[in-house]
Amino acid sequence: MDNKLNELSKPVAWTWHAYGLQHATTEEDERDELIADGVENSPLYSQEYVSALLAELEAKDKR
Repeated sequence: MDNKLNELSKPVAWTWHAYGLQHATTEEDERDELIADGVENSPLYSQEYVSALLAELEAKDKR
């Protein structure tokens, strides 16, 4: 994974469910609190990162 792709691999936000609602944050501190409280959360990645991964996979498939 090149340096740019490695940098893009960091989540841009996190989501979690509480009280029947879905919540989201872009703050790592808030995500760390969720983890400390045992709340399951899901990372969200940028479209640029997802597109780069798909392009890399497609290139490997062509080899």
